[in-house]
Amino acid sequence: MGREAEVLVKLDGHTVPAVAHLESDVLHVRADRRVSVRFSEIKRCSEQDGWLTLEYGAHHRLDLHLGLAAERWQQAIERPPSLVDKLGLKSGMAVLAVGFESLEFLGGMPCATGWSHGDAFDLVLLHCSDTDALAQAGKVRGAVTTRGGLWTIYPRGSEAIPESLVRSVCVTDCWVDVKTCRFDETRTALKFVRRLVPVLD
Repeated sequence: MGREAEVLVKLDGHTVPAVAHLESDVLHVRADRRVSVRFSEIKRCSEQDGWLTLEYGAHHRLDLHLGLAAERWQQAIERPPSLVDKLGLKSGMAVLAVGFESLEFLGGMPCATGWSHGDAFDLVLLHCSDTDALAQAGKVRGAVTTRGGLWTIYPRGSEAIPESLVRSVCVTDCWVDVKTCRFDETRTALKFVRRLVPVLD
């Protein structure tokens, strides 16, 4: 999801309207052409009078007028949230991770990898490498606490498991999707929580 704003951008000596979309590790700008700048490419990021200036690559520069939001975008670029932050993982949480080959992304945070009837977790992370794994969502969300959440992690841009399929499996009268984020270079994470007021027929 990230942040999106209508901005003014300086391109080829002209100031033109554009749409800027800030993700966790890349900035996309759509004007008469599309420009994408990965945070890892940025050599200098500065803000002045509502203008955000990025110097990146060999000799590239991008100027965006964001007004009052410029400082917040600068902070987001200079101090991007970690994956643990994006997933909302906090010390003391009961966490269940299902289907992962490695749990290094948890940064050493303790978690369970299996559950039984009656177990309850604040966050459940379900790795959906295929449709069989995705089918477990209906079962594993029974282990989520009332105010907890279920993250489904699935291949980005996959034809076998498109986002529409993940939503169709996980969204019900009692569950709704609330957040998406980049998990890594090849995977996307989509979060589901219980509806505060279930949909009634």
